[in-house]
Amino acid sequence: MFPNGLHEDQTRSDTAREWLLPNYKRKNFNVLTGQMVARVLFNNATSTPKAVGVNFGTHKNVNFDVYARHEVLLAAGSAVSPQILEHSGIGLKTVLDNVSVDQLVDLPVGLNLQDQTTTTVKSNINSIGAGQGQAAYFATFNETFGDEAPRAHHLLNTKLEEWAKEVVLRGGFHNGTALLIQYQNYRDWLVNTDISFAEIFIETGGKLTLDLWDLIPFTRGYVHIMNSDPYLRRFAYDPQFFSNELDLLGQAAASKLAREISSKDEMSKHFNSEATPGNKLAYNATLDEWADYVKENFCANYHGVGTCSMMAEEFGGIVDAAARVYGVQSLRVIDRSIPPTQVSSHVMTVFYGMAERISEAVLADYHSAM
Repeated sequence: MFPNGLHEDQTRSDTAREWLLPNYKRKNFNVLTGQMVARVLFNNATSTPKAVGVNFGTHKNVNFDVYARHEVLLAAGSAVSPQILEHSGIGLKTVLDNVSVDQLVDLPVGLNLQDQTTTTVKSNINSIGAGQGQAAYFATFNETFGDEAPRAHHLLNTKLEEWAKEVVLRGGFHNGTALLIQYQNYRDWLVNTDISFAEIFIETGGKLTLDLWDLIPFTRGYVHIMNSDPYLRRFAYDPQFFSNELDLLGQAAASKLAREISSKDEMSKHFNSEATPGNKLAYNATLDEWADYVKENFCANYHGVGTCSMMAEEFGGIVDAAARVYGVQSLRVIDRSIPPTQVSSHVMTVFYGMAERISEAVLADYHSAM
């Protein structure tokens, strides 16, 4: 799925234009900029801690407590929401002990981080093909790997359990058995359905640029706080890119496919020469040679998800199906940290749909409490 995020006048449709600007002058709505939320405030007088507000400010000497009438909603993103939870005492004891934060609830916050990797194939084209335009091509698992598909299938059929154990040892997940279930689902999707494995985003405008990424990474990383002062925002963020061999080969195969697309068949009418990778990589390069190139020439896609996953608690979930944090009352996380896996589409579709669905649950709970 590739949603169109532009209006007819070519202005972008985003959260600020569609939700904030039409509502920010309402009497019951206040927006503070230039502030950071440090931690959630809890009332511990009951058997289950209840979120009652947040501490926010600019640094440890200038900060304030603000209190909620009903509940606290966190929407700070996949990098920051888990930090706020950890500074609030919700997280792994080993992580919290390292920064002298008292544990309130034991949950594997910050694990299961999944981001995608991006590489680029760029070509010089003739004037006929140089007009401004964008398109996206979604390739299946078999199409991406082509002649190397049997090699990729062999990895899926023999390595899943080993990969899950390796991720746990590297600190990317808490339980190998639970992660293996995710991996088995991945294998089923990739082998038995026609879902997309790689996205190739095509743009013209002087050159033909193909940015591409593996949509379904097996690698898992983490984000954790590294200091007890939340206003310092000192944290470890490690997606562990290419720690999984199939992730690397998949990105290499998608890059190889992008090169083929840019210069063959109808595209050959517009192709003059290749700018990237160009002479850095032989045109008949093998998949392993592409893998070596990709390792040195990729960037993050900044689509990180999973650090406050919406899963069953026994599988490592942080929030339930209504985005409520396990083990406490009146606290939800509603952002891109809660999808438990990447998806075979633009992640924006998931984020907006998820937020709309959860907003209905928030309103229903609010009205039932009145």
